[in-house]
Amino acid sequence: MKMHSNPYYIRVFNHKFSVHTNTGYACKNIMQYLFTAEDLSVNEKLYFDFLRTKVSNKVDNEDFINGVFMLARSDFNILVQKFEALNEDTGDFEPVMPDAVISMLSSSSYFNPLNGRKLTEDEAAVQIRTFFSPSKAFINSLAN
Repeated sequence: MKMHSNPYYIRVFNHKFSVHTNTGYACKNIMQYLFTAEDLSVNEKLYFDFLRTKVSNKVDNEDFINGVFMLARSDFNILVQKFEALNEDTGDFEPVMPDAVISMLSSSSYFNPLNGRKLTEDEAAVQIRTFFSPSKAFINSLAN
């Protein structure tokens, strides 16, 4: 399927973004990357730092972050937000259930979801990472 006829591409490029921010520009830059990425899969780990390199420097960080989260909204369904936590025994990051992390972040009661150890906010920022993966529906649309 050609990029310009893909329903996800059309949804983003026809969306009425605010003219007072560059959030739409961030979404469009990320979409351009996703359409040109090689071997993109639902297992892809797209961290904020990596996605930032795909968005114009004209877009400030707040608009960039808003753009990433906009693509993860259910009405766009292009990205899926995921989390991983540091396994302190192995030193590796492992996937964790999003509900536990979202609940923890909203309550500001920080802990490592793998072992339950209480963390300070700074420790949580190091031990818990957010990343995004392309949604299965978006990946399927690329094959059509």
